[in-house]
Amino acid sequence: MPRSFNYSYDPTKEYLQFVDNSEFVVDGVLTNFPPTASEAIACLAHNQKMLVVRDPLVISHNGASGVYAASSNLAYQQAIRDGADAIDCSVQMSKHEIPFCLASVDLTGDTTAVTTFMARASLVPEIQSKTGIFNFHLT
Repeated sequence: MPRSFNYSYDPTKEYLQFVDNSEFVVDGVLTNFPPTASEAIACLAHNQKMLVVRDPLVISHNGASGVYAASSNLAYQQAIRDGADAIDCSVQMSKHEIPFCLASVDLTGDTTAVTTFMARASLVPEIQSKTGIFNFHLT
């Protein structure tokens, strides 16, 4: 089966990779975006040209999180280079109410600075069952 890659913000091309090929047959499609899949398959079935969306609004998801670690400076810089119109950010707050971008309240899964903050690791059972380094403990 072909692997997913960057489709230059055209999701219909991604659907067609799996539908319009000679290697296998697709019996159905499960998607969170039915109108896009429907448009791609309908255009293929009628051998029509895809509808061109003029000036689509491109919003990143924690930067270019498929290329670099989510919410990292590299991910945001890549999203800008890729032409994102809006840069989203999962906002977390430090102990002193300083906002910063990070996908989770637990830094252990999303940062390479874990060794620096290991002394601040703690267990907060209301959030997760394992210890973590939580943003609300940082100054």
